[in-house]
Amino acid sequence: MHKLKNFPRLRQLLLILTAVSGLVVLCGHTALAQSSDDTKSALAVSPAITEQVLTPGAASKSVVRVTNITRVPLPIKASVKNLTLQENMLPAADKAIYDASAWFTVDPADFILQPNQVKDISITILPPAAATPGGHYATVYFQPLIPTEALSPNTAYLSARVGVLAFLIVKGNITEQASLAKLSVPRVQQFGPVHLKLPLTNSGNVHLLPEGKVVIRDYHGQTIQTLPLSTGLILPKTVKTYEIQWDNHGKLGYFTAQAQLTYGADKQSLQTTKVGFWILPWLPGAIIGVLITTITWFVLRTRHRWSAAWKVLRGTHDKA
Repeated sequence: MHKLKNFPRLRQLLLILTAVSGLVVLCGHTALAQSSDDTKSALAVSPAITEQVLTPGAASKSVVRVTNITRVPLPIKASVKNLTLQENMLPAADKAIYDASAWFTVDPADFILQPNQVKDISITILPPAAATPGGHYATVYFQPLIPTEALSPNTAYLSARVGVLAFLIVKGNITEQASLAKLSVPRVQQFGPVHLKLPLTNSGNVHLLPEGKVVIRDYHGQTIQTLPLSTGLILPKTVKTYEIQWDNHGKLGYFTAQAQLTYGADKQSLQTTKVGFWILPWLPGAIIGVLITTITWFVLRTRHRWSAAWKVLRGTHDKA
């Protein structure tokens, strides 16, 4: 059972989600003016992530600070959409369950920001009394609407909506449960690097932030390298496939790989069985073997002729 005690640790996802998921986005880029090195985006928002634990039927309030970082007035339009991170992985029946966008009220939803003005926007989240326990998600977008006649010809701006990610947990029967599939490794390959795949299924009803590694051992069972798993959020009812690469640096022979992982508030642990694989340059060896076999066969088949020729040469030498 998830006790909600580690929920604030999602703050560390800010940089990851900004760089990887693209949900704190600059999407729909539109160059509104050109011929300048002075390029600015239009808006900044804080915080980029909001995290809340909710009680069904009880409203929760928070504030988002929006800043106009241009030198022109900006009309702003706010909207709330479903969180699209891994949404395509969710079964169709589950998308509506985890979509919390209808719970949001943004006040004001339309407003104007003067140059460099900062405005606090009130966000109210009201989960229905029948809201299912566990994780629910949404993104609050702020879209600047920049009139082209208001722009300086010497400045280029990017008109882009920026998003605030909302990670919500509704109190109740919270289940954190995950399972690992078999670690996939090519059983025989000639050279490195070695590519490994590890599917992890989140079968619970709340998002997970697993931490783990893949341990590579040699044929003596000695650990020769530890490969960390990439950090990333996994939504409920989705499967994340980790792709890991091991650069063997010319090492040849028999090796094993094993994945080890922890997740959840209680640091539950999972590990796979050891999977063995070979790194052997079999093609060059096969070519050399064929050449040696061919030469040996040729010598054996023609040895009588070589012997006769040698005797003739020796006889000629003796007569001389």
